[in-house]
Parts: sequence; C-alpha cells; structure tokens
Amino acid sequence: MMRKPALISCLKAISLAVLWLAWPVTADAQSYPTKPVRFIIGLTPGSSSDITVRIIGQKLTELWGQSAVIDNRPGAGGNIGAELVASASPDGYTLLFWNVGLAIGHSYYRKLPFNALTDFVPVSLATSMPQVACVTPSLPVTSIQELIALAKSRPGDVLFSSAGNGQADHMAGELFAYLAKVKLTHIPYRFVSAIRG
Repeated sequence: MMRKPALISCLKAISLAVLWLAWPVTADAQSYPTKPVRFIIGLTPGSSSDITVRIIGQKLTELWGQSAVIDNRPGAGGNIGAELVASASPDGYTLLFWNVGLAIGHSYYRKLPFNALTDFVPVSLATSMPQVACVTPSLPVTSIQELIALAKSRPGDVLFSSAGNGQADHMAGELFAYLAKVKLTHIPYRFVSAIRG
C-alpha cells in the first residue's frame, strides 16, 4: 500500500498530466471529442496502469463532457490490447494506455500483428514508475546484497513474479539476475509481482 504523501504526490502528477492532455492546441482540438473515447489497457483491472487510466479517464470525462470508456484487454504481454488499437480506425477515439511492454514486445515475441514504431503515435507521458524489489517477510533477507547471496547459494530456487511475460517488471527481474550474476526463476502472473525463496 502506498503511503499517504506518496499517494498525494502521485495524484498531483496524474492531475497535471490530465490537464496537459486536455489543453486544446488548436481550434479543431476544442471540438474533440464529439463522442466517447475508448482507452484500451493491456493489463488486468486493478493494475497500476488500470488505476492510473481510470483516474485520468474520470478527469477527462469531466473536462470533455464526453465519456472516457476504460476497456481492459489483458493477455500476451499487453499485445491483445495493442493489436486492437492498431486495427482500430485512426480517428483518435480508441487510445492505447500502455507501458514499456509495448517497446519490449518486438524483441520478446517472435511475431506481432502490429509494428510499435509505425502503428502508434505517442500522445503523452502520463506517469513514470520505479521498479522496486520487495520480498515476502518469510524470506531471510533484509537487503539486496543478502538477496543476491541467497540466490547465489540456491541457483534457480529463488522465484520472482511479474505481471506477465515481457512486462516491465519481468524485464527488470531478468536484468537484475543478469547484473547480479544469479539464476532466478520467473513466474508470470496475470497481475501481482513478488519475490519468493
């Protein structure tokens, strides 16, 4: 759970992003949107991306006077949602809210039905989020150095989870294992991330 000051800072940053997104650039932009805008999220309800886009969507609904419809399309590392947006009419009414997984996808998956470089146009950076290593209280470590020592003494026995294959937390875990020269076992979940021994 987020501490209150951190949550307030996060909400302030999201509010600023919403205001920036809603600021009309031209006279034509002032007429947008004339119908509901669909936000596709490639992750499950309750994920950090889902919570963020729901907060943004609520504010945009108020500012625009049009509904921001949140549509979760999890699966295949977010690629199901991305494919849906790539094949949608390029009219600005179907938007993809995604994280670094979109950039990782082409190096992680053999074949994708879209090209992340040509099928999407970036609109805004909505948030930035650090990757944090947390362990279950039953794991006998209290520092990164102790975690590395444990993983070296038990190659492959220390598990780390992610929100799915190719997700940012998966890649962060693999990078950590590579840099620490340890063997960790990745367990992809549909949502929750954790490290267990």
